[in-house]
Amino acid sequence: MKPLRFAPLVRVSSEQQERRGESLNVQRKAIENYVEALGGTLIDNPWRYSGQEHATGIEEREKLDSLLADSGKGLFDALIVYDTSRWSRDNLKSKQGLETLRQNGVRFFCGMQELDLWNPDHTLILGIGVEIGEYQAKKQTRRSLESRIEKAKRGELASGNRPVGRTWNKKTKQWGIDPAVKAKYEQIAAEFLAGKSIPQLAKAYGMDRRRLQDNLYSCMGTKWVQKIDGRRYGLGIQEFKTQIPRLLPDETVQAIRCKIDAHKTVYHGKIKNSYLLSRMVICGHCGRALYGVTINGYPYYRHEKGECKYFTYIACKLLEQAIVPHVFRLIGDAPAMERAALSAIPSREAREKIEARLRQNKRDLLKINSAINQIQTAYESEIYTQAEASTRIKNHRVRKETLQAEAAKLQTQLANMPEGDAVIRRARLALKQLQETMSTWRHFTAMNWDDKRAMLQMLFTAPDHEGNRSGVYLWKDNRNSDEPWYYEIRGTIGGNPVFDVERFSTGDYKVDSTRTTMASPLSAPA
Repeated sequence: MKPLRFAPLVRVSSEQQERRGESLNVQRKAIENYVEALGGTLIDNPWRYSGQEHATGIEEREKLDSLLADSGKGLFDALIVYDTSRWSRDNLKSKQGLETLRQNGVRFFCGMQELDLWNPDHTLILGIGVEIGEYQAKKQTRRSLESRIEKAKRGELASGNRPVGRTWNKKTKQWGIDPAVKAKYEQIAAEFLAGKSIPQLAKAYGMDRRRLQDNLYSCMGTKWVQKIDGRRYGLGIQEFKTQIPRLLPDETVQAIRCKIDAHKTVYHGKIKNSYLLSRMVICGHCGRALYGVTINGYPYYRHEKGECKYFTYIACKLLEQAIVPHVFRLIGDAPAMERAALSAIPSREAREKIEARLRQNKRDLLKINSAINQIQTAYESEIYTQAEASTRIKNHRVRKETLQAEAAKLQTQLANMPEGDAVIRRARLALKQLQETMSTWRHFTAMNWDDKRAMLQMLFTAPDHEGNRSGVYLWKDNRNSDEPWYYEIRGTIGGNPVFDVERFSTGDYKVDSTRTTMASPLSAPA
């Protein structure tokens, strides 16, 4: 008689159990012994249906679904589980699965005992076991949710997920800060505010782009929201504001949030054509933004469609020749001056940050090497397939290469960073000279498109003191035929408001030599 081909269903209920591997190994060894005693054989790649799955039936059980889909392909004759709780803790899912096995002629073994799926007594026994398992799992989960809610109300950690860079002491019930993570996010914040994008930083630090942005926006200050979803147990979705230690200064947090918010307007998306003031010009009459268009080969800033009838469009060259030099007169090449300040005055604090980052880099590399060794051990123990092990090792090696490149860059920075008060004094003198150069008209004429765009973005990133959008507010005065256009520059640099007003003509280019600085916005013409 041909031996039965057994497909084992092996699972654990948590990722922690899967990482430790004890439960999976116990089930696998027991099933191997059962199959041998029954005179059967295991299918090729027998542990393909092994892994971590949620015990309560709330989440889709992919391993079971995959097995049921394969049950009609003739790949195996019988299904075997360690006990009924490994089969299912969801009675509805259990009944649907058993019906699929019956229709496909697959037998069912629980340990050494076969349960006849056509025998009502056997399916009753299996159903009772599943029902009890489902009851216990749901009761335990509801108690756990109620306990987590009470903890969150007291400001304690209610789950395994902590806000980035914070620690939780179970004994003292106190929050703390991870100094290595704090140093890393200080460096990330400095690079972000200096001009690097979220995708660039995520790649450099081996992080998920969306998670990095969420962390920078929501987890750097003293407030953290714990959300507990208890809808399946009649507890609804509950949110609790938790007080946590600050990771970054408040002014840095605000600057980060302003810049991220600005990506929805000033920085949002790629600009197909080179419109220098794209997303920065706003109609003063109605508040709508102007966008760049090219008509018959000529670039314009066009008014968004609406009820405003003051003007439809204005030539890009006309507007840019008036506004961009005006901005330069107000703030100079602020981004370049900021970069010069960071590089020309290397402080002891900056050196310590680089040294701390190198130490963290070394720790991260050790963790990656350890993780690769653990994956190789797991593969040798048949916990992972070759494909699974290769994918996991490849991801770690990509991160390892990034860390090694970063370490080399940091070592170079450290080697070139001078020390001592005399060097710092000379650096400050060099910085002053650089700032004077970057404020001259000659420097402005040498600035390329990207430099000018960065200058404008720095000015128009944060909203004003009333929370209104920064930008160039443009009006057309139909009563004035000589200089019918005037604009207001509304922006901020380093948290300080910048405001200025000028008129200009649509004829031969000219700007009024008398600039007017005003304490309040100029009212729009009737």
